[in-house]
Amino acid sequence: FTIWSYINNPLQIKPWTKKTMGVTFDPMRKQDTLKSGTLPSLDDINKDLALLNDKVDAIRTYSVLKQQDQIPELITKNKYDMNVTLGAWIDGGLDKNRLEIDTLVKVACSKNPKIRRIMVGNEVILRDELKTATTKTKDELIKYIREVRERTKDCKRPPLGTSETWDVWL
Repeated sequence: FTIWSYINNPLQIKPWTKKTMGVTFDPMRKQDTLKSGTLPSLDDINKDLALLNDKVDAIRTYSVLKQQDQIPELITKNKYDMNVTLGAWIDGGLDKNRLEIDTLVKVACSKNPKIRRIMVGNEVILRDELKTATTKTKDELIKYIREVRERTKDCKRPPLGTSETWDVWL
């Protein structure tokens, strides 16, 4: 028992007290599901942001739907000390993709200083969900990125990119 307890002794790690560089953020609550059709209120999202304010320097969203397009404005309005990387979730749902892209373009061109980057897609190539009968996922993703670049070229938008796992980049 002594040997076992020595080997299995939990580590005594000091609590982290500094700000974290960034976290991914989705305001959905336990009761909020796509099936139920419920979404967190703007007040709920704001409470989350207030909680994170002195703990993180930046948040990243994967979507601009489900009221997440309001996040940069809430951060600015409430003078929270954090920035946003705003993402558009791209997958096989072409109508939803259109809504994501249109909303991302609108928010990216809002000239909100808290938006530091915009991302089109998250691990789309890894998930391979965007291919059509005639094109590969990579080609479809490139079309979306080029569309966002073109539609935001006249507004002073933040840097634009996509997100993939390290092995996809290799």
